[in-house]
Amino acid sequence: MISAVNIHDARVENLVIDGNLEKNGLMNGCRGAGFYAFRANRVAVRNVKVTNYNGEAFGFQTCDDMRMEYCVAEKCTGNGFHPGSGSNRFYLDNCIARNCGACGLFYCLRVRDSVLQNCIFENNESHGVSIGERDIRHINRNLTIRGNGGAGIYIRNCSHELAAHGNIIENCKLDCNCRKDGEAEIVLQGETDGIRVLGNRIRRRKGKPGILVKENMHYFEQRNNIISPAGNDAYIDLRKKK
Repeated sequence: MISAVNIHDARVENLVIDGNLEKNGLMNGCRGAGFYAFRANRVAVRNVKVTNYNGEAFGFQTCDDMRMEYCVAEKCTGNGFHPGSGSNRFYLDNCIARNCGACGLFYCLRVRDSVLQNCIFENNESHGVSIGERDIRHINRNLTIRGNGGAGIYIRNCSHELAAHGNIIENCKLDCNCRKDGEAEIVLQGETDGIRVLGNRIRRRKGKPGILVKENMHYFEQRNNIISPAGNDAYIDLRKKK
């Protein structure tokens, strides 16, 4: 719908983009979105809403210093937000993804050094936030993540060379995710170093851990997290069972 390709120092603001879902075919999220940027640096997107799009609401590939504030992704069939391959230093603040057909936000390959804060990811069909291959040194803080089909925050299972090292998950509120098939509110896995899980408030569904640490997870820091209800399955570390 809006495409920003090979441009720099631009602004897009105060728009509602209706994708007319029923009348349009599916768009590949790596090649297009309701708002899509490619090799575009220092682009600011503010107060833009994408709804009813057959694909991803917001996507950008190989972009530096992308800034999105007060943007809304709603009722799109793909991810709400897709920071794409090779993008550096994005800043997302006060954005919302709700009722989308995949993740609220999906970190793609080799996204680095970014800030995701004060956002809401709710009632999406897959994970609230998914972090994976070479997605390193991101700050994820003050997020509200609730009612998603998968995990609230999902660290993907990667080898050490590809793992999501150095991510911070801080002061987030996770509330009754795993609505469909998620394993836990926060899933930590892969040969991943330097993860910090700090000061989060987690309300879990019955039978689902608040934090699940899988067998191949490396050392990480976790403190001051509050998980309710309490119980033996509130925090599960499978490394201890080897």
